[in-house]
Amino acid sequence: MFKNLPDTLLIERSMMHRMETSGAILQYLPQFLQTLARTKESAPSLEGFETDLKRQEKVQRQEMAKSIEWITEKIDNLKMSPYAKHPLVEHTIERAERSKDSKDNLPPAILLSSIIVNLQFAVSAVAAFGNDPLFEGWVEIGIAKIDPKGMAPKFPKNSKGLIPVKNRWKLAEQVGHGVDCWQVIPVTTGPNSKQSTPPTVYLLFGHFEKFIFPSSIESVFAHSKDIREWREKRNTDPATLLSFLKILSQYEASKKLSELPFLRANTVSEAEKLCIEGEIRPYLRQFSLTNLEDHPLSRSQLLNLIDTFLNMLDINITRMIAKRKEAKQSIHAVGPNFDVRVRDKEIAVEWMKKEWAQDNKLSQDTIVDRLVLAVLQNRIELEKDYKRSTFEKWVDEADPLPKAERGYRPKTKNLKNG
Repeated sequence: MFKNLPDTLLIERSMMHRMETSGAILQYLPQFLQTLARTKESAPSLEGFETDLKRQEKVQRQEMAKSIEWITEKIDNLKMSPYAKHPLVEHTIERAERSKDSKDNLPPAILLSSIIVNLQFAVSAVAAFGNDPLFEGWVEIGIAKIDPKGMAPKFPKNSKGLIPVKNRWKLAEQVGHGVDCWQVIPVTTGPNSKQSTPPTVYLLFGHFEKFIFPSSIESVFAHSKDIREWREKRNTDPATLLSFLKILSQYEASKKLSELPFLRANTVSEAEKLCIEGEIRPYLRQFSLTNLEDHPLSRSQLLNLIDTFLNMLDINITRMIAKRKEAKQSIHAVGPNFDVRVRDKEIAVEWMKKEWAQDNKLSQDTIVDRLVLAVLQNRIELEKDYKRSTFEKWVDEADPLPKAERGYRPKTKNLKNG
């Protein structure tokens, strides 16, 4: 089943498969993940998956920031409405603004969901007064109607169509929400031109239908809550599956933490939705339920996920072995006079570039520290042994910043200075 997994990991797998309950497996997961990180053969692959995770998290942070900017702009738009100070509207705009600036320690996705809900309330309050041009391009507004129940004025017999409300501000207070206009449906006549039904009068108001998000942030609101799509990604992407295994490994620790009262889940589906949005406690608590059928994952499903990850890891290790073999063959192919230090330098420089791609504010000393550690842990393989001073010469070629800008990086401690 596995071609290149080291015996250490195969033993770990065998131990978990002998465990009788999902709870026992969950309790052992932290040890299993530590073994993955410490094992020479799996550590480089795990580091690669971690790098992918950091890249995904960086994209999510950027999308979150763009989303908040978009929401801020739209709240400012609502403040321009002539009804922004109406008693039925003002508090909804203020609540949207407070939620945007909230300091609550919530997962970003859940916080963003809360902010967008409050924005929707504010939009609904303003939209009730009619489809204002300020909504153009970012909200779809529909029309609703109610029976005015005696609040409608008397209209001439020939009245029909849409008729403006004379004092929308005051009438809105009476109705309990904004109002747009009157709709008068003219009387119908029967035989001999005799009136058969009286005119019908409705009070129309606008109502929120949906947001129109720009393409740059649409995925934040569209896909983060799609459980089926997330499961598919979890089962095919090693970084996402590693992230999920890390969540499961917090099972024991989560027992000591109390759930937030407003983020409780009534069903497994609700708990899973909260989990993929970053609030993991309700999901992990489900594993403590007495009835095994109420658990999010059965014992066999949990073991299948672990085996799926080990298979992904095995494939990645196999690829890395093939690449190293190919690299060595290419070195021998160029003849005995080929300087392996040239190839080692290329490998080291490329590795440092990838580190800086995650954070270009890191100092050269920090990057060299990380390279030294990676070589010591066999996460990067070089043909020869090198002193730190050699890496310090190579780091200049990997640095993405112009030399004039490198001095602005924050000073950091490094290994050589303790």
